[in-house]
Amino acid sequence: MPETVGDNSAAVIPTPDERAKLERLSSKEAYDAFLLAARAVEVNTLQECKANAVLVHDTVTRGVEAVLSHEAELGQLPDVDVEELRSLPWLVQGLAFAILQQQRSWSAAGRGSADGALPSLAEATELRDRFWTLLLQRHDALWRCGAWIYGQEVDSQVPPLQARRGWEAAVGQRNGTSSSSEPDSSPVRHRRRERFAIRIGPDLSRL
Repeated sequence: MPETVGDNSAAVIPTPDERAKLERLSSKEAYDAFLLAARAVEVNTLQECKANAVLVHDTVTRGVEAVLSHEAELGQLPDVDVEELRSLPWLVQGLAFAILQQQRSWSAAGRGSADGALPSLAEATELRDRFWTLLLQRHDALWRCGAWIYGQEVDSQVPPLQARRGWEAAVGQRNGTSSSSEPDSSPVRHRRRERFAIRIGPDLSRL
């Protein structure tokens, strides 16, 4: 188990195996691609990132695949940016880079040594949380699309971030140890969509 340290400016110290997986996942190119969008996230909406980016990547990829397998249906929904949804796994790779950068800044601060190549600990922590909050916001749009497509089965197809059961279901399916149900017939799906109207919001629920 990784060691958790202190407040939100501290770091979760990964095990060597977890660190290696995070290094493989992280992408400076993805970080740079989403940096402006992350900086544009409103400060009062920031949420602290305590996520395991490797698990999050699996969860997000599962959800994106489930939603984009019905890409033709997304054209019926207002203000859906399909390319933004498609890019979510890449956003997680940028998040992984931000997490590693925050961990490096935390280690440098603990040693009392400044590294000009690294942002300050406060800045690195804020950027990590900005990437995480941006992911939460965009994943919510993915979930809303999934709710339109799958109705009450949405969480099995578009698992909530960091939902262990959802992630295990995704891994199980990829390993052939579980089966996914087909989407409901249209009349049943229509009724289920109506039940999701409050959470989905007026723009999607009115269709």
